[in-house]
Amino acid sequence: MIKNIYSILLLSQLFAFSGFTQGTPSVKITPIAVGDQLPKAFWDFKHLLLEQAVPREYTLTADKGKLLIIDFWASWCGSCIKRFPELESIEKAFPGKVKVLLVNSVGTGDSAESLIARFKSGSGTFTATKLAVIAADSVFLKAFPHKALPHYVWIAHGSVRAVTTAELLTVENIGLLLKHMDVIGDRRKKIEAIRTKAKKD
Repeated sequence: MIKNIYSILLLSQLFAFSGFTQGTPSVKITPIAVGDQLPKAFWDFKHLLLEQAVPREYTLTADKGKLLIIDFWASWCGSCIKRFPELESIEKAFPGKVKVLLVNSVGTGDSAESLIARFKSGSGTFTATKLAVIAADSVFLKAFPHKALPHYVWIAHGSVRAVTTAELLTVENIGLLLKHMDVIGDRRKKIEAIRTKAKKD
């Protein structure tokens, strides 16, 4: 009885979110290449996020300062799901600096409802992950079209830094990129300080 009530409440939440994309800015999304800046409106798009089967509205705004790893996957992709624990360990290795998003796009055969059902089934690696899952995605798919899964996109400082396969997505490589970003950030601050001082003089 309690389980049935919980299922009804969860479905009602999904129906409530079914119209949430209507508030999304009407900006045409075109493919974004490595080195390109993401359009400002990209950060404001509203996505359906599942956190351990609980749906909520989500935008990228709060994670703008982090290194975002977009992981395109599907429930039938065994090699995708096998990597979830490794992706969790990557996120934990850089607290507050790295955010991994598991993006399940339209066309995979999955839906928000089927993903919630799978997560609730409690079977293995798929349901054990604590990583954030974006369901019924179309925005990321248009921005980063691809054919093979898994497919990883690295976003930092508002631009696409890399598009890679699984082999390159390691703690070591992420550490190198973050170190490089810190050095560039320090240089920018010094240049800004010099410019500000020059204006005052």
